[in-house]
Amino acid sequence: MGTAASSRSYLELPPLAERDVRTLLSYNLDEKHIRQLWKLFCKVDRNNNTVWTIQELYNVIDEPRSSMRAPIIERLFFLSDSKGQGVMEFEDWIISMTSFCALLKEEVLHLLFIIIDKNRNGLIEKQELM
Repeated sequence: MGTAASSRSYLELPPLAERDVRTLLSYNLDEKHIRQLWKLFCKVDRNNNTVWTIQELYNVIDEPRSSMRAPIIERLFFLSDSKGQGVMEFEDWIISMTSFCALLKEEVLHLLFIIIDKNRNGLIEKQELM
């Protein structure tokens, strides 16, 4: 965060859609919490472009892209990419993170099933796990 531009983006919250603000408030997140999460987001954003790439996500979770979990991680990442640009903006990340954390165990399992079942046949086949 060495440049003036990166410091400025680090201090200024990006604009959030009204719908997303309501979602965050429903999880009891106030502006202070959102600012703390923005600070964390900026620390991970190594190139200070205000978005996360898939590689930055792998760096955060300290997971090699060749791991068995990589296909699930990548599907979750691209599921969170609301604009389909191959990057995750702060708004995408905070809404995805809070929504995922609010899921019940059964809902998490159902979501993972949907992510893994690529051909949508209602079964998880061996090749879908690889």
